This record gives sequence, C-alpha cells and structure tokens, in this order.
Amino acid sequence: MKKLMILFTAFLFLLSGCQKDSPEPQKDSPESPKVEHPYQLLKGEDLISYYYSADDIPDSAGFLRLENTMENISKIQKTEEDCVIVNEKEEIRSVMIKSGDVVTYGEISVGDSIEKVTDSFQHALQKGDAYEVAFKKDEEVDLSGQAGDGNNDWIWIIYYVQDSKITMIQIADTNFMQFFK
Repeated sequence: MKKLMILFTAFLFLLSGCQKDSPEPQKDSPESPKVEHPYQLLKGEDLISYYYSADDIPDSAGFLRLENTMENISKIQKTEEDCVIVNEKEEIRSVMIKSGDVVTYGEISVGDSIEKVTDSFQHALQKGDAYEVAFKKDEEVDLSGQAGDGNNDWIWIIYYVQDSKITMIQIADTNFMQFFK
C-alpha cells in the first residue's frame, strides 16, 4: 500500500507540472529602438541622430544625400524621397522627411494630423502652412517671447501641413534654418 501511495503522489506531482496554465519562461527580446530626443528619428529599426555624420546613416534607412547648396535645397521640394543635407565635412545640416514610415519626436510622422503636434507640444508656433517647434537640448522653447531666430544650439522641427495633414517634416539647427531662409 505504501508503494501505491508513493506512485500515486509521484503521478500527481508529474501531472501538476505539465499543466497548460503554467507560464512559459519569457524569451529575452531586445526592445525596439525609440525616439527619445528631438534630434532623433526612427526609420524601420534604424535610430538616426541629427548629430551623425552622413556616413553613420545606415544604407537600409534609404535617405537621399544632398550637398548643402541652394540648388539642392530647391530639389527637396520636388523629390518624394527622405533626404539629408550635408556640408563639406559630411555633417548633417538638415533632415527632410517625406515618407510616413519615419517616426520623429513625439511619435509624429508624415500623414499624421497637425493636431498631434499641437497636442504634443505646448509651444508649437504656426507660420503659414508650417508649424515650428524649437528645443534647447530636450526642452521645448517658448517661441512667443523670443527675438530673432534662436540660439545656435537649438534644434528645430518644422511640420509642413496641407489640409490639416503633415506632408513633410524637417529637422535642422538654428544655423541651417537661417541659411534656409
């Protein structure tokens, strides 16, 4: 009888370990990259920084690279590709985003409603068909009381809009924005 009781207990023990309800161990999976700063953007799995050199941008991101000339700046309006404008040192001077598969700060992409910008940023300033948001480091700047075009260390995100939808996003610093005007 003692043997039968031991076998029965062992059987119950084995049965309880094979239940479907028992949680399976979670496999370690790396987190997807996220845009955490105004100078970053995400295309696919490629997290890209405005402060990269052009060579640091992965080919898989598919950005058209243009030199910083007035002729190329006017080409941007005609192309449907995402672009980076670089100077002679291969430093990124501006990022122009035209496709909806690029995520920017605040999880905002081309094709989103402009309300997403105005809801996300307290100091988004409308200028014609564009909304501007400036950042000093990671802090949004109140543009309403600012004279001039800002400090040289500011990063600007410009959202170009048509019919309340974002059609293009530009990321640049103050020096480039003054050149662009």
